[in-house]
Amino acid sequence: MTDIDVSRNQWDNLTHEIRNMIQCSAQSVRELSSRCLSINDLLLRLSAEKRMLDWVPPVANPKVRVDKMGDGHFGASRGNRLHRGTDYLASPGDPVFMTLKDAKVIREIRPYSDHPELSGVVVANAICTNILFYAEPNPDLIGESVPQTQIIGHVQDVRSKYGANMLPHVHSEKYIA
Repeated sequence: MTDIDVSRNQWDNLTHEIRNMIQCSAQSVRELSSRCLSINDLLLRLSAEKRMLDWVPPVANPKVRVDKMGDGHFGASRGNRLHRGTDYLASPGDPVFMTLKDAKVIREIRPYSDHPELSGVVVANAICTNILFYAEPNPDLIGESVPQTQIIGHVQDVRSKYGANMLPHVHSEKYIA
């Protein structure tokens, strides 16, 4: 081999390596670009989901229940378990409001077979489900889309089950879909 042949061979190897690097770089740029689009799509979706997660309390002037029967905040002790919701003080007959944006009144629920007078309502959108106990829903709204803050029912009196030591309230549990 001559010096020229070695140089040509080295040149060919070098140009081959440069072409591979350019192809790899182009592929990386395409992958990075598609990842950036995916990140943008994700951010747009998160923004839409955040809007759907914007939540308002189910009652006017919300205050968390604290009485002789215990605390109504999320995670409060219930003996061998924790409270899965938040209890918002309200008077029997007060309005109960739609808590979620872009949501439907899904169904009425009856949590206690021994107290059929107490009911609740399930409301949901694509992201979140909110279960409200001690709230008598308006039966005309079951299955309907309802704007956030519209009245969907009325507060019931929990004292029929728990006695005078528990203040009337609406119990609210939120779940992500």
